[in-house]
Amino acid sequence: MLFFVCYGYLALVVRYIANATDMKNVTKAMIYLEGLKALKYSMQFVQEENSFRY
Repeated sequence: MLFFVCYGYLALVVRYIANATDMKNVTKAMIYLEGLKALKYSMQFVQEENSFRY
């Protein structure tokens, strides 16, 4: 099996996933990274918003 996952500028190539558990872990990791990316952008927005108030 060959999976290509595009994540921003990063292209992650997972060449072989041995079983369903590994696939589940890869999926969880991708969801976690997406959450971190969203948190980063929301925190940047909050910081920018506070700088305009003062």
